[in-house]
Formats: sequence, C-alpha cells, structure tokens
Amino acid sequence: MKKTLLFGALLFACNLLHAQDLLTRIPARSTAVASFRAGNFFNLLSAGEFNDSFIGKAIFDKTKNDPAKPHAISDLGFNLKGEAYYFYQTTDSVSYHCIWLPIEDRSRFEKLFTADKGRTTRNGNLSKHLAADSSAVLTWNDQRVLVVTPGLQSDFFSDSTKAARYGIKVLNYQPPVMVDSVAVPEIYDGEADSVEAVSDPVVVTVPPPVKSGETTDADAAQKKADELYDTYTKAYAEQENRKKALALSWAEAEAVRLFDFKGAGISGDLSFARSSDNKAVASIWVRNLNDVLAPAFSIFGFRNPLGSRNMISGFKSLTGHLYFEKEKMRLTTAMEMDKEMANNYKRIYSRKLNKKFLRYVDSQQTLGFLSYAVNTQAYLETMPDLFKRTVPFYLFGEQTDFAELISDVFSTILDEKAVGKVIKGDALFVLNNITQREVKYKSYEYDNDDYETAPVEKTRTQPSPEFLFMFSSEDHRIFDRLLMIGERKGVLQKNGNIYQAIKGNDFADLYLLIRDGIVFAGTSPSQLEKIAQGSLRLKPSPKHRALLSKNAMSAFFGPKTISQKLATEAWMKDKTILRFQEVLKGMGDVYFQSNGVRNNIVTAELVAENGADQQNSLKYLFRLIETAAR
Repeated sequence: MKKTLLFGALLFACNLLHAQDLLTRIPARSTAVASFRAGNFFNLLSAGEFNDSFIGKAIFDKTKNDPAKPHAISDLGFNLKGEAYYFYQTTDSVSYHCIWLPIEDRSRFEKLFTADKGRTTRNGNLSKHLAADSSAVLTWNDQRVLVVTPGLQSDFFSDSTKAARYGIKVLNYQPPVMVDSVAVPEIYDGEADSVEAVSDPVVVTVPPPVKSGETTDADAAQKKADELYDTYTKAYAEQENRKKALALSWAEAEAVRLFDFKGAGISGDLSFARSSDNKAVASIWVRNLNDVLAPAFSIFGFRNPLGSRNMISGFKSLTGHLYFEKEKMRLTTAMEMDKEMANNYKRIYSRKLNKKFLRYVDSQQTLGFLSYAVNTQAYLETMPDLFKRTVPFYLFGEQTDFAELISDVFSTILDEKAVGKVIKGDALFVLNNITQREVKYKSYEYDNDDYETAPVEKTRTQPSPEFLFMFSSEDHRIFDRLLMIGERKGVLQKNGNIYQAIKGNDFADLYLLIRDGIVFAGTSPSQLEKIAQGSLRLKPSPKHRALLSKNAMSAFFGPKTISQKLATEAWMKDKTILRFQEVLKGMGDVYFQSNGVRNNIVTAELVAENGADQQNSLKYLFRLIETAAR
C-alpha cells in the first residue's frame, strides 16, 4: 500500500513538473504573461465537440478534402492537456512577442510545414522554421515549440547614432520647393493714399506660349523631383529590409537563448505568483499598468514616457482571469496600487448608491441598468494629485511644471465641497422598454415632367427606448434655475412639477423632475407623474438590490426580458430583429460589478450566466455562437 501511494505521489510530481516546465522557461524580467490551460478547456468541451462546433468547422472544413492537411484539433500535434503561454519582453531597441506551446505528436505538428519545407531546418533534435514573411521564428523539439516575433523600437532607430551601429541609416525626405516659371509681383488693388503710391506702373512679363514637344523649366523641375522621390523610396525600402533582417537575426538568437533557458523564471516573481489561479481557463498578468498604457499613448502621438522617472506613478500590476463554471462564465480583473494611490481611491469610492433609487427598479420588467457611486467632493480634492502623477508624463514629458501649475489653479478656483453638494456622485440609469416610434421625415422625389425634386413628408417606425435616469443633488438650486430659464425661453413646458422638453427629437420625448433631493430625467410621463406624487414604489429582486447597493459600479443586462419584449408581431416582421431575438432567448443574465478598493487592489467582475440547458458555461458559449451564426 505504501509503495502504491509513493508511486502515485511520484507520478503526480512528474506530471506537475512537466506542466510547470514551460513556465520555468519564461524569464523573470518579462513585462506581461498570458496563459491558456488547454486541459481545463478540453475537460469542459471535448476535442470531438470542438471539431463539430461552428468554430471547429470554420477552421477545418476547408481542409477536410486534403489528406496532407489537418482535419481535427488533434491533427495539429499539440498537447491538449498542457498549458500554453504568451510572454512579452522589451528592451530599448527591440521587443519580443513569444509563445510556448506543448507538443504531443511531433510528426503531426511538422506536417503543418510540408508545403514550405525550404524554410525549415533541423539540427539534431531541434528544428527551426522561418515564417514566409520573415516576421517570426519557430523552434521545436519533441516536447515544446517556441514562437518568437520581434519588433524593433522605432524611437531607438530614429536616433542616427544608435542606428549607425547596426548599419542602418536614418533617411529624411525633403521634397523640393516647386517655383512657378512665371513670377507675378504683388499688385496693390486698394485705393491709393497718395499719388506717389501708384506713380510707378506695374509690369508683368508673360513668356511666349510653349510649342508642342518643348520641355519647360517646370517640367524639368518636376522630373527631378520625381527622380529624387524614387531614389528615396528605394533607399527607404533598403533600410526597412535591413531592419527586418536585423530583427529576424535577433529573434533567432533570442529563440536559442530561451529554448533552454536556465535563469530566473517568472514563477519566482511574487506579484506573478500571487496572481496565478490554476482554476482559470485563461489568465493574463501585466507587471505594471504603464507597460500597457505607454505604447498605447505613443500611438496617438503623446510622449512615450518609458524613460520617465515615475511614469504612471501609483499603479502596479494588472491581472485578469477567465473562468468557465457550471452556471456562469466569469472574467475578473484586479489592479494593484501603491498605498498613497489606494487611499485616494478609497476616498473616491467612499459613497454608496442612494437607497431611494431602489424604489424605481422593477426587476420583472427592466431590460438593464447602469449605476455608479463616487464621492464627488473627494474626487475633486484628489484629482489634482492624480493629474500630477499620471497625465504630465504623457503630455509634457519630464517638464511637468506647467502641468503642476494647471492642477494647482484648478484646486484653487474650485469649491469642491459646494460642487459635491450639487452633484453628490451617485447615479442610476434604468432601461425599462424598447418600443416602436413613428417619426416623420422629409424625402425628395422627382417630378416626371420637369425632373425637378419636390419635398415629400413621409413616416417611418424606429426603435425608441423607455428609460429613467436619476442622480442625487443635496443642493439643486442650480437645476431649479435651469428649469425656470428653459421654461422662460420656450425650450421646456411645465405641467405641475414635471417639465417636458418641447422640441424633443426622433429618439424619444424627455421629461424632467426634481424631488426628494433627486434629479430625474425620463421618457415616460406617467412614470414621472407617479414619482412626483410619491406613489411609485417598486421592489428590485434581492440579486439586483445587492448588485446596486454593494458596488461602486454595476451594470445589468437581461437578454431574456428583451427577447420577450421583441416577441411581438410588429418586431418580428424584421428578419434581423428575428435573428437577434433568437440569440437573446438563449442567453442568461449578464452583469458587471466593482466594489471599490480592498487591500490596495481595485477589482472588477463581468459575469454571463448559463442561460441554456448546457452542462457548463463553455458549452453554453459555443451553443450561443452557433445560434448567432445561423
């Protein structure tokens, strides 16, 4: 018995070591790591079910008649019980997008490259393949495959001194200035102040007309400009090819280094270790939020602060996990902050949603809602500090004096406490229905006799939402004045305590009301009238009550309720609506929640419930995709 237990323990340890093998080959200095646990995925959805699914058929139907190509997921040769990893590394000159994949059948995997054997080489047990466009390097043995895709840093190679080290020139194309062959002097066409102002006549010399076949100076200049541009484009293409060759050579060297990597692995990083969860099907970890935002900001022309001293100060790691459980699928995120930043956000999220809002949520009828609750006064008081710690490095680089001046002026002229009373910071939007609205519009038709167009008034039906929006205001004198001004200007019409927007629009009619320290805006006059009388008392379900009252931000979407609203003869005439209704009918509730800051971490969760009679939420998702694709 003891021998059996010992053997079982050794077998478990060997399997664990094999699973962790690829993870140990990810360097500790990696900026981001993403994992896909194929074993968790295919435990929920078998390989056969995947092949028969809409996605599987889309992948393999085109190759089913070719015996040399894969016909099923197992034909790819990957280990469907292992784990795959993506990781990102960057330096000042190059970045690497890398992927580790576990192999189960090497011969099947190598069949993927039979059509391009000329770019595949083998040295002992190690094979290497260069992508046809030289954008990536694949290296593999019997157990694993590594894909390395390089990307040169444009900022690094825009420096001529640095670029010259690698035989690359920085080209700056300056188009020649084209000068007209006839120069016309400026002619004064106003009234003269004196006789002397126009005493000298203006003479314009016009050249004789050009005979057919003759070449003018302008033609010669244009030809020279074209030749210069052609020379530049050829030189630019040559430098780009040199860059591509350099990137590929670096990628090959990096692949050799990583394939038998023996240095410090990412598993030893405390932040990464804390973020790991083997129950998730997929996960992602980013060392620092700035590592994601810095390249994104640079794309839009902002300064890239990778070399800045603090960059986005206060934000740390970012983590995400995707789970497929029996009753729901979940996407969770967590962002870690330093103590100072966390304290600021705790103040901002210190407010709870106004409990009076819950009176106006009917869980049986609502199609969805969106809520948030922040402390406006705390937000305005902390915003200058947040501005100083984040924005300046993107807009102003290291010269942050101007940004600090802006934040100081802002905090000086603004009365945070007064603004916090006017707009307390909590709000709720409730979507109650979607109806069909008949609207008039003008069309123009041709007259058969004289072909002139004449305006014709027509009508059409279009979707119109019924919603109620509300936010708290302890001091609503400003809004009272705005309503009175709107009535005086003829924009609003007062009926009792309710104001109606007179002009409105084709989208929906709008009604406004202020009562019990709440500013309301809605599309249903009867609902606003009941609120004004204090007779509207709805009761949300315990689930919705908890979602609204316990979170700083929340959202809900009820697909089945929407499908019931659309199941009318008027809606079903539209084929697109009919297909949309069929998809919604098979969906479960979708909701989002974020409860603020805990232990210096901001968390958020997106949940989609299993709305069909499926064994687990992954099978539900695949069934939903198939329904939508019909």
